[in-house]
Amino acid sequence: MSNIQRFRNRKEANRSVFRNKAKSPAKSIFRDLLESSMMLLLGTSLIIFLNWLSEEVSWDEILNSTGENFMVGVSSLIEGTINLGSIILVLCAVLTSVLLILGSFWRFLRFVIRLRSFSKHRNIRNMR
Repeated sequence: MSNIQRFRNRKEANRSVFRNKAKSPAKSIFRDLLESSMMLLLGTSLIIFLNWLSEEVSWDEILNSTGENFMVGVSSLIEGTINLGSIILVLCAVLTSVLLILGSFWRFLRFVIRLRSFSKHRNIRNMR
């Protein structure tokens, strides 16, 4: 067997993606009847429960309180986001001011050093 045939055989042995799956046996008639009757029973029970629940509970009060709570929550969330943004803005302003002050001190120090070196050079020239 040549190397190409070995490679093809190995490649086909590992390829399980495109193989046809084994067909599952068909469901029995009894199982179909059982599933359909259980689904029908659960569906009608749920409808009866929801009908009973609507008579016992005042949905208007629940919906109104839910809407009010939702609006209070959204307004609190917006207020908290605005407060967080203002804190971040103030922190950025403080950081900028600290950097500006440190930069000004650094430049002032460079100015003093250059002024001293300039005055030393000037004194040396005057001595000659």
